[in-house]
Amino acid sequence: VGMSRWRRHSTMETAPAGCLNPSTVSPFKSTPVKSYPSQYRMKCHRSPFRSPFQPSMSSSPFVSPALARRHTVTDVSSPFLDKALLSTDCNPGDLIGDMSRPYSLPILPGISNDDRKYINSKTLRDLIDGKYPSVKHFYIIDCRFPYEHEGGHIKGAINQYNHNEAVKFLLEGAKQLHDEDGNAPVLIFHCEFSLHRGPDMYRFIRSTDRERAIERYPQLNYPEMYLLHGGYKNFFSQNSACCEPQNYTPMSDPQFTQQLSEFCGKSQFKFRKGGGGSKLPRRLTLRF
Repeated sequence: VGMSRWRRHSTMETAPAGCLNPSTVSPFKSTPVKSYPSQYRMKCHRSPFRSPFQPSMSSSPFVSPALARRHTVTDVSSPFLDKALLSTDCNPGDLIGDMSRPYSLPILPGISNDDRKYINSKTLRDLIDGKYPSVKHFYIIDCRFPYEHEGGHIKGAINQYNHNEAVKFLLEGAKQLHDEDGNAPVLIFHCEFSLHRGPDMYRFIRSTDRERAIERYPQLNYPEMYLLHGGYKNFFSQNSACCEPQNYTPMSDPQFTQQLSEFCGKSQFKFRKGGGGSKLPRRLTLRF
């Protein structure tokens, strides 16, 4: 049975040009076997007994569309991207989220491996002082908890620590935050150190914005966003005059232990008990 099955499948194959067809030199049949029509050879492509002379799935014309490579939104050819790449000498990674132009502010290199872009405290100070005229308007999003924000924050910063509230404010109210011409403002996110809460809010807003605008890809409500490297702590140490009140309240301040537990639950910011080396009161160790 095994011999006859091998024989049946081998006779359905046609060797590529220049190759010896095993069916014509089969040890079980000395006479050449004629080639079968393509509709019969299709069955051979699906057979588990595939000959090494059979074309691979990648080069076969009978590959099912379901097996073809699935394209993502990054495969879409965008006229915005083509125009931006032709008008500048940068690569796609140096363009803002809608791929229309390069970033307006100097980006710190080598900080992140993904699409997050960081600026330093000096750049933010210069932006506040109006030294970047290309940025018409911007918003500083303080992702710390309210007691931290009230204890000292960058002038004009907006406190948004809850994901759902941030979506309502930034995305559902996007038209109110854009200027009269419909231009999107620049967003700068930060938390205490810009290590967890700030980057997490950054990613959440970008992914939610992308999902809601998928039908008009690559356009976004907020194509240009940044993270403040070093967070509020580093900015306050260098530019306390730009903060109000001129104070810095750490998240782990012992005076706000109860508030810390409450706001962690409201902001999807998880923590667990235990863990050595933590500086938090009552041995609270944060888990992200």
